[in-house]
Amino acid sequence: MKRILFAILLCVALGGCSGKGYEDMREIESFEIIRTLGVDYEDGMYTLTAASGSAGGGEVAVLTSRSVTIARALQKMQNYSTKKYIFFGHTANYLVGEAAAEHDLSACLEYVERGFDMRLDTNLFIVRGGTAKDAIAGASEKGEGVTEHLLALEKDVQILSENHIVDCGEAAEELAADGCTAITAVSLWENENVPLGEGKKGVQVVGSAIIKDGRLVGWADVDTARGITLLTNRFVSDAAELPDGRGSYMAVEMSEGETEYFARFSGDRIEKIIIRIKLQGNISEMESPADIYDERVISEIERVLAENEVERIVNVIELSRRLDADFLELKRELELKYPRQLRQVAGTDVEDCEMEINVEVEVKGSYELGVSPAERRTREHDR
Repeated sequence: MKRILFAILLCVALGGCSGKGYEDMREIESFEIIRTLGVDYEDGMYTLTAASGSAGGGEVAVLTSRSVTIARALQKMQNYSTKKYIFFGHTANYLVGEAAAEHDLSACLEYVERGFDMRLDTNLFIVRGGTAKDAIAGASEKGEGVTEHLLALEKDVQILSENHIVDCGEAAEELAADGCTAITAVSLWENENVPLGEGKKGVQVVGSAIIKDGRLVGWADVDTARGITLLTNRFVSDAAELPDGRGSYMAVEMSEGETEYFARFSGDRIEKIIIRIKLQGNISEMESPADIYDERVISEIERVLAENEVERIVNVIELSRRLDADFLELKRELELKYPRQLRQVAGTDVEDCEMEINVEVEVKGSYELGVSPAERRTREHDR
């Protein structure tokens, strides 16, 4: 009898008093699912721009709202439609305009961290030379969505090691740990590969935004951003084009890259920081008639590739020193490897230490199904 009574009470408790919970349920058709959100800052106010997804061929909705806080601006977006509920739980991209990043990027991340509308794994971008509103609205014209542009861009830049796209959670962690981070920079551009007059626009990567103490302090161009990717061990692949001085080129596909950091100590100071980089690749295209089976030719190709990489790395280090920003996480890398020694030289600014850069490039061979035209010409000339 007690068991039956307990079961009845449990059913009543689970059922609720009046079934009111079902009143808050919504059909999927009643949602406006936001896939990209942008934030701009001007005159003490935040402007938010939201773009819905276009999967399934539907139109892209672009909404804007303005307030002194991001949270209130998001709430105000709900007033734009009495039929649809604006849902931010599937937001894939978060674009921050240049002025907003200069004002305080940490404030733009604050709502993502503390609020319940957006996820921490939302990809983060900084809009260089413009606003998030213009980038989202411009790339959402002609029936396409800015979200599709950014998803395609994400795959392309990481395959080519042009950048490492961080999400909001990663950016917040790096700012908390190092006080600095590098975030993918994008801009709106006019697509020249479409019929004249269509005015089709998209977004493109234009390097990295350097963030220090929660604010935008400088930029790295695309080539320098490639160096940052290698130095932070986020390298995937790259392609190098080598001129032969006679108008022809050779392409080398770099398929592996690794960076290690070492420190040499002298008493109570760091004598030198050594950056050791190893790259590996294969020849993938030959216009120049070079004998790639000659070890001296391969050695010369490796030397030129190494010199080019050293120049790129020097540019990255100079940028870090000029901005006084450890976006390479160099101090953290050395603390993990030399915890006791680093405690003895506490207060030393590792970015200002003398640095030695060693780049080793190995060109293993060539991708080929047979003899290339350039090789054939070389062999015929030798005969």
